[in-house]
Amino acid sequence: MGRIGRASSAIASLSWLALAACGGGTESSTPSATVQPIGGSAISKSRTEQKPLDSSIGQAGSMPDAKAVAPVANRPPRFTGVQVSPGRRIESGQDVSVIAHAVDPDGDEVTLEYSWQVNGDSTEETGRVFSTSGLARGDTVQVRVIARDGRSSSDPIDGPELVVQNGLPRVTSLPGAPGADGVFRYQVRAEDPEGDSNFRYRLLESPDGMAISQLGGLVVWTPSADQQGAFPIEIEIEDAGGGTATQKFELRLDASAQPPASRAE
Repeated sequence: MGRIGRASSAIASLSWLALAACGGGTESSTPSATVQPIGGSAISKSRTEQKPLDSSIGQAGSMPDAKAVAPVANRPPRFTGVQVSPGRRIESGQDVSVIAHAVDPDGDEVTLEYSWQVNGDSTEETGRVFSTSGLARGDTVQVRVIARDGRSSSDPIDGPELVVQNGLPRVTSLPGAPGADGVFRYQVRAEDPEGDSNFRYRLLESPDGMAISQLGGLVVWTPSADQQGAFPIEIEIEDAGGGTATQKFELRLDASAQPPASRAE
């Protein structure tokens, strides 16, 4: 072979090596390209066809539009507990209070509104404490509470209906020492939250010879010469509604007699 033939073969070999290096030695299912070496036969070599990049990626405004999110409706607050005190017996002049707890599922700030009714009629009181001053025996008191979050409100919740009971009388007087004549006199006085004044008085415990006016409340006792020492005394006062109060004290009869100490119940 002459120089030209050996040169052609060398060029052809170099072309094949170059193509093999570019192809990476892997097969491809893409269409083949034909490479014609100088002075030699055609060599078939497959090449990988590159897919064009998606022009939508990385371009402004190419991302799909997000779906619009529907606004969440406000949820009203709800009560977790309501407590009215006192829960059973109330008397005229006594305060009634309510403690309510409410939560909001959306985390909104909750405010509480109070309204009070007496005998089914609305009053002007809007606080959590209601005074029963001026109410009579048999009147009813009831509270209603509503929770609000600024946009919606809870269903109202009603406390128990409380009935004003008979108020108990209270002793307001104190006993003294026997007089200079040796006679013990004591006018018992009492007051009633409902204004009752028709009290009945009785001695529950007393020394021999002591007496009390059943309607007037005057205690009189003339001790005998042999009645010396300490004498426990207990007086009961009853109002027109059957409510009672008692007063207990001890009366001492000796040379150093002092005014008795009294204890009302």
